[in-house]
Amino acid sequence: MKVFNGVIYYTVTEVAQLCEKSTQIIKIWNKKSDEIEKAGGERLIPPPYIADNGYKYWSAEDAQKIIEYSKISHKERYGNLKVKREE
Repeated sequence: MKVFNGVIYYTVTEVAQLCEKSTQIIKIWNKKSDEIEKAGGERLIPPPYIADNGYKYWSAEDAQKIIEYSKISHKERYGNLKVKREE
C-alpha cells in the first residue's frame, strides 16, 4: 500500500489478495481492459495509476470495483465460450 497525494493505493499483489485471485488474473483483466478501451469499449476494471517507477497501483475505490468484478461468475464474464469445430 502506498499513499500518493493523500490517496491510498494498492499494488497488483494487494488487489489480487483482496480479490482472492492471482496477480496474473489481475494483469490479464487489466491488459484486456486496455485492448477493449482502445477499441472504443468500456474497461472491465478501472485503469491503474502508473507511478514513475512503472509500478501499477489502484485506489481503494478502484480496488473495490475490481473486487466486485471478481465476484462475477466466469460464465457471466465471458459468456458461453464453446468453440465450434469445423468439420
